[in-house]
Amino acid sequence: EEEEEEEGKKRKRRTGKTKHETKMIETFEGQEYEIMCLKIREGAEEENDNMRVATVDATGRLTVCKVPKTKSGDIEEEVAEEKAELLYKATPKLYKDYGTFGTLGSPGWAGLSFCPREENNIAVCKLWTRTIDWFEQDRVVRTINLLELPTSIAHMETPHSNQSVLCIGENNEVVVYDHRVDKKNGQVGRVKQVGSDNVKHQIQALERASFSGNSVLCCAGKERMVSVIDPRKWTARYRWKNCAKYEVTGLYAPRTIEGFVCVASLDYEILCGSYEKGKLGGGFTFRNDARVVGIGGAKFGDKNDVVCTWTDTGKLTAAKISVASLISAEDKIVK
Repeated sequence: EEEEEEEGKKRKRRTGKTKHETKMIETFEGQEYEIMCLKIREGAEEENDNMRVATVDATGRLTVCKVPKTKSGDIEEEVAEEKAELLYKATPKLYKDYGTFGTLGSPGWAGLSFCPREENNIAVCKLWTRTIDWFEQDRVVRTINLLELPTSIAHMETPHSNQSVLCIGENNEVVVYDHRVDKKNGQVGRVKQVGSDNVKHQIQALERASFSGNSVLCCAGKERMVSVIDPRKWTARYRWKNCAKYEVTGLYAPRTIEGFVCVASLDYEILCGSYEKGKLGGGFTFRNDARVVGIGGAKFGDKNDVVCTWTDTGKLTAAKISVASLISAEDKIVK
């Protein structure tokens, strides 16, 4: 009888978890076009029982939801009744001006980034219109037209003003924008030829990281090289050359392991290495059974990170990584 009761509790938890996830998915339904980017806000939201999730579709339309946090295996019936709450949906300025999307051409890539300083500030850049929209909740506060096609987006903090700026990958350069600045179309910095000397070698991944207590920006693309930008001078501080066999499509910098970055490329393999040393340097490699099409991660506790990859066959793989114990700070080994 005790075994039957225990089995019944497990079945109830599994059923509750399915209901919970289904209701969260329903909140994001109704998208007319493919979702191009999904981000979870890091920072203040993590201290609460909810986290903020935002998506942008192929037309640049933004959807922001509040998702309750739950722990696997600890979902009771009352928790299962909770669901994701739609906070707001926002439309780009050009879409509002023209009324119909058909006049703007074909849909394409779009990216979004949460502002780390301002909770309700989100930036959305769109490839086909060459624009950046800054949203304050569902209201567009500023729109900037770009000269080149944007291919990546990320916020980062500057050490001088202690403010956040927006970094955009345009061809083989990283251009820095601040929506509070009126001059030069909001441009406050530019790092030339950071990805490659070839203009056609686009920067396809930007990732904010922390090194020696300061914020740095990791960027990579078709050149198969990770460059680390120092915002104090807006120059490349470190370069990890030939980090992958094919062009890099995604990066993730572990939040608990400084000086390391995880690299995903058009291959089966994921690499985690030291950009300071320009090699694996105590990192690791992992080989999937299919081609990797995306990478992401999050902080897991105080000393661990979870890195997730998904492949073109629909397989999702998650790995928990941390610094190996009994290793000096100069000789980090990631396990």
